[in-house]
Amino acid sequence: MTPRSGLLRVVATPLGNLDDLSPRARQALETADALAAEDTRRTGRLLKQLGISRKPILSYFAPKEREKARAVRARLRKGETVALVTDGGTPGVSDPGAVLVEMALSEGIRVEPIPGPSAVALALSVSPEGGRPFVFEGFLPAKSAARRRRLEELCEEGRPIVLYEAPHRLPAALRDLVDVLGPDRRGTIVREATKIHEEVRVGTLEELAARFRGGVRGEVVLVLEGGEPNPDRVRVDVGALLDALVAAGLSPERAGRAAAAATGLPRSRLVRRARERRPDTA
Repeated sequence: MTPRSGLLRVVATPLGNLDDLSPRARQALETADALAAEDTRRTGRLLKQLGISRKPILSYFAPKEREKARAVRARLRKGETVALVTDGGTPGVSDPGAVLVEMALSEGIRVEPIPGPSAVALALSVSPEGGRPFVFEGFLPAKSAARRRRLEELCEEGRPIVLYEAPHRLPAALRDLVDVLGPDRRGTIVREATKIHEEVRVGTLEELAARFRGGVRGEVVLVLEGGEPNPDRVRVDVGALLDALVAAGLSPERAGRAAAAATGLPRSRLVRRARERRPDTA
């Protein structure tokens, strides 16, 4: 016997202010047989604040997203309606959701979006960079070296870039942004959106780095002004560069050091690659 298909509702929940919950989203939470939530305790508190009767809340978080999706799928296969929520905002936007949605769609299970709050749209709406095509980058790498490499790749992106950043990493991230993108690039920081201590700051990256050098609390969204093409910047095929340096007579060690100086990539890795690419002299 083929199980009847359930319904997966992707429900946007408030970023902070409960008045932002739409009537349709409230109804989706009230009528769901179960909820799939990034943080079960936080979602339980949300239901209590909204006066919605407690119901099964399934844990569904990023590190074990595929594993957790199976339990949700089992309920959907039985014909239940499950509301997918995140800690705040729209699921699947730098938050868990995509794996479950893909799994449901692949089995012919109906997926229904319940639109509402989104930190990306909110930040763009109060930024001078809003109203044009943009790039959503989400979270940058946590470590400075990797973060700088990614910023180098984004340096010439002409469209506004929307970033998320953890509050404890914001000062270091802003320093890297100043160094890589330049102090005069304009940005908008939105902090604690829709909450009591909401803050919107527009300025150059240098001004923003000075303002937030002591760190912050709360969720942070950063909208960056688009960049300009740099005629002196070229994309480098690292393997071809190493081959050329070795062919010119440099040892793998010297070739690796030279390539590291030109690209900013780790010297040890490039030296190893140069040794691997050196032709056999036997």
